[in-house]
Amino acid sequence: MLLRLRQDGILLIAKADGLDNRQLYLASACDRVVVSPPGEVSAVGVSAHSTFFGVALERLGLRFDVEAAGAYKSFGETFTRRGPSPESRQATVTLVDDLHEHLVACVAEGRRLHPEQVQAIFDHAPMSAQEAKDAGLIDEVGYDDAIDPLLESLLGEDFDRKDAGWAAWLSGWAQALGDVLSAEPRVVVLHLEGGITMGEESQSRGRIAPTELVPLLRALRDDDRVAAVVMCVNSSGGSALASDLIWREVELLHRQRPVIALFGDVSASGGYYIAAGCDDIIATPSTLTGSIGVVGGKLVTGGALGGLGVYTSVYSRSQGAEIYSTERPFDVQERARFRARLRSTYALFLERVSAGRRRPVDQLEPYAQGRVWSGVSALRLGLVDGLGGITQAMERARFRAGLRPTEPVRRVDVVVRPPRPFYARFLPEGLLGRVDATQQLTELAALVGVRLPEAALRVLRAPDEPLAVMPEEIDLR
Repeated sequence: MLLRLRQDGILLIAKADGLDNRQLYLASACDRVVVSPPGEVSAVGVSAHSTFFGVALERLGLRFDVEAAGAYKSFGETFTRRGPSPESRQATVTLVDDLHEHLVACVAEGRRLHPEQVQAIFDHAPMSAQEAKDAGLIDEVGYDDAIDPLLESLLGEDFDRKDAGWAAWLSGWAQALGDVLSAEPRVVVLHLEGGITMGEESQSRGRIAPTELVPLLRALRDDDRVAAVVMCVNSSGGSALASDLIWREVELLHRQRPVIALFGDVSASGGYYIAAGCDDIIATPSTLTGSIGVVGGKLVTGGALGGLGVYTSVYSRSQGAEIYSTERPFDVQERARFRARLRSTYALFLERVSAGRRRPVDQLEPYAQGRVWSGVSALRLGLVDGLGGITQAMERARFRAGLRPTEPVRRVDVVVRPPRPFYARFLPEGLLGRVDATQQLTELAALVGVRLPEAALRVLRAPDEPLAVMPEEIDLR
């Protein structure tokens, strides 16, 4: 369908925050492909994983009695064997070969590369957005705000932009809200609390996600009645990619009107990242902040599952396809690539803080490296600009906006929450969605009185993503 549109002369531009196999497959059919600067191209080629429970069931005294008509009808092998039969292996290898070759051919055709070049890219994946551009896999490295200038350069004329989905609804809602408010200058107070995620992995009411926050920040940027914005941040961080996408929109908003950050109990790592571009940062003396660093990894379950009699068979067609496999630790090359990715993300984090704090990276580095500071220490080190609460933040916002102390100002408080279907309000939590392994692990630990840190759970949920999270959770008693 996309190729047909392209052949009919319709300009197609793909914009993504990252590209996996499926996303690259679709994007390669477009005229231009743009990926966000902190994004990753994790297209690593096709692989297949098959897990076998035969030994585990046998140890439990269970038997799966199954018959099949046809040598390649191998569904029952999952419950009767510890590995694939020769017929099943042959079928799987053939299938992986076919799918991989099709993916390589389509990407090569769409990106005007030789199949050998695409295979070499897969073998060295994952890669950063800039590396993908250098390899010819994408055309541009940029944020969402780079799309309109790109369209203007390609079309050479004015065009109408139509947004769709949640972003359009929220923009329309924000516009309608502005229409009913008075014409007084407004200071909008955004309340941001929870882990920073890309939004897909959780419908938790306590999260900060670009899917909800970015459209609102854009609406505030376009509303001339907004004199200033105060961001109340209470977060220990999360996804480095989500943090950077939010940082970008805060930076663009900051160019139009003052943005003041007010830190709560914890505003560290990703929580600090999203506020790095603000005009001023206000913290409380006891705020836990800083933690300018990046962490990532994966939980290796192969040994534990093997002890239970559960085994996994893996087929892959690229050297990079198994980098995030939980069956084994990183090998030497994989570990080197993963460390390089973390270092790149850390360098970008430092760059954002350096620009916002107007200090060279080499001066910030001693206070970074993931270290957590109190609000008092952060002020001494120049990581924040003052100590106080909402009163001080509002005063700073008024000053930055050039408003007189006696001038009437309307304060508008906004709490950003993920959308929830109307009918879901009447149903028990979890009824509409699956209970994932991390939730089960959390509940199991709770039975023995152990509370798992949220940061650890994020690593389990997203082994392929660098995380800007605090190194530990600290309770002040």
